[in-house]
Amino acid sequence: MLNTTDCPERVRRPDDSQRGYSLIKVMVWLVILGIASWNGMKFAHFYYVDWKVQAVFDGIIKNHPEGVDDVAAVRASLPRLFELNFIEDGDLPASFYVNLEIADDEKGLEIWSSYSETVWLLGPVEAMDAHGDYDPHSLTGMDKWRDRARVVLHFSPHAGP
Repeated sequence: MLNTTDCPERVRRPDDSQRGYSLIKVMVWLVILGIASWNGMKFAHFYYVDWKVQAVFDGIIKNHPEGVDDVAAVRASLPRLFELNFIEDGDLPASFYVNLEIADDEKGLEIWSSYSETVWLLGPVEAMDAHGDYDPHSLTGMDKWRDRARVVLHFSPHAGP
């Protein structure tokens, strides 16, 4: 017969007070990692589109023949070049096209634009008007948190001399 008074730490079972909580911990970590991955993909999409726009601008500068002064032709070719580079119509905001500048002078062709994208980490604010504007001081409830959890990314692709 085994004497348990001589070495109690070997005979007793380990403390099982955390039994059953491991599944809950795994689920909590999966939710946290899932949310981080979901929001990370939102950021990755905007940076991917900016990278592709920069590649289009660099390609225009690289393939633009010397002495050809046709800014209108370059502007007209942009939608086709964006389509070839897998940039959809809705991927770029209207401010990209408003701020798009193409200049061809004695230094050469230069093309640039600037735009901003907003990543809503908790979803967009519900109190927006038809134009997408809202007053941050009049927000209530969850809209306050949504406004605080938004991230505005600024992009300015540029190519030229």
